[in-house]
Amino acid sequence: MNEPFDCKRMTGSMQIRILQLRTFDAEKQSSSLSRILGGATTSLFGGTTLQSPDGRYESDMAQLKADNAKLAAAGCKIYDLDAEMAETDMRKTPRPR
Repeated sequence: MNEPFDCKRMTGSMQIRILQLRTFDAEKQSSSLSRILGGATTSLFGGTTLQSPDGRYESDMAQLKADNAKLAAAGCKIYDLDAEMAETDMRKTPRPR
């Protein structure tokens, strides 16, 4: 049985992801060292490698765009992703329009 589409739940999830992606540059700096150390450990002991910050960012942005399209198709308010990602005040909460 399919549940009805929940605009509020989807926009809330997207809001969190947008806030996380706004800090991408800061995370990218610290993740570089983690990937270098993780790569060395993986080479020595085996295991899986970490996804690059750029790859994770692109993946998350693609998901945001797909979710925004779902919101639009359901007649919900959508995010202006370009404006939200350009926002430099981290205290400003993303809002669908």
